[in-house]
Amino acid sequence: RIRIYRCLKCYLPKAKPFEPQMSELPSERLHSLRPFSSVSLDFAGPFFVTLSRRRNSTKLKTYLAVFVCQEVKAVHLELVPELTTSGFLRALDRFIGRRGLCAKIYSDRGTNFQGAARHLEEV
Repeated sequence: RIRIYRCLKCYLPKAKPFEPQMSELPSERLHSLRPFSSVSLDFAGPFFVTLSRRRNSTKLKTYLAVFVCQEVKAVHLELVPELTTSGFLRALDRFIGRRGLCAKIYSDRGTNFQGAARHLEEV
């Protein structure tokens, strides 16, 4: 038995592939709904944007709000000038205006997302 583990020619044919334990999929991923009814959300960046092509033009730090549809994995990008609650709410308003209301939004526990959740619960 020890010889089998030391000999690669004997060990490799008997090796079993690793099979990771998979968790259950959320119900939103199993039923077909309209696109962007359930989205994942995160920010990407910072990206530095120049206002003009001149030499000494000012550069602004901007971010991208990335909305990913859970249904078809389509991506919607919104340019956000700052990582604040009000900046996120403006990006969410533009997203809803273009794609319609979402049933569920999944995101990490960022402070701007938590502030927006409190604001939306009040309204």
